[in-house]
Amino acid sequence: MMHKTTLFLILLISLITVTCKNKATHKEKSISERVADKQAIAIKEALKNIETGKALIKNGDLICRTGYDNISLSLQNFNTQDKSYSHSGIAFIESGEVFVYHSIAGNDENPNENFLREPFDTFVNPLRKSCFGIYRYKITQEEMRKFDSSFKLLYKNHVKFDKNFDLKDDEKQYCSEAIYKCLIKSTNNRVVLPTTIRENYKSDISKYLPVKNKKFEYIALDNLYLNPFCDSIFKFKYNTFAPQY
Repeated sequence: MMHKTTLFLILLISLITVTCKNKATHKEKSISERVADKQAIAIKEALKNIETGKALIKNGDLICRTGYDNISLSLQNFNTQDKSYSHSGIAFIESGEVFVYHSIAGNDENPNENFLREPFDTFVNPLRKSCFGIYRYKITQEEMRKFDSSFKLLYKNHVKFDKNFDLKDDEKQYCSEAIYKCLIKSTNNRVVLPTTIRENYKSDISKYLPVKNKKFEYIALDNLYLNPFCDSIFKFKYNTFAPQY
């Protein structure tokens, strides 16, 4: 009798354990599915807003963005007023397609550090970036023609990224430096953007060690659009989830 009672209890405990495990597995799958559904909805919303933004773009528009990675977060801190963005480029419409020209440091996107030209959709990819903004400079058609030629020449000449953030050196140029200098050149000094002075910059990122603990003048991302020469056109922050790097 005792043996049967013990066996019954063992079977009962086993059944309860299996049932609990099944419920837990079912619950876990449900959570996973809900997360996937939310991500799918967020990506759909992001793609819709990318198309909305792209339809508004005109030649010479400033495109700003930021990513989820540590380098992007570090570069956002270069800004003093608005830390929304870490990188920028200039958009041009070519055969009906929008391309962004930009200078970016060596990473998996740009290992050789040459000036890049890539589709707008790639530049603001919601699976890698967290937001983007479109801004427009108040320049004439003739100035725009010169700006177009001047900026695209940097791409043609394979100008590399400037890790020293040296405004006096034109051989290498970082993203906002290139925009700053091309605007000055194409408008004959009519459009001169503000600059920022940084003292004792702190960063453990190897790419930016040349300016660590130094005082230097540079063009921050927010210098590019927080000025009287620039209008805000469109901004969007993705609701997608950060990728696993």
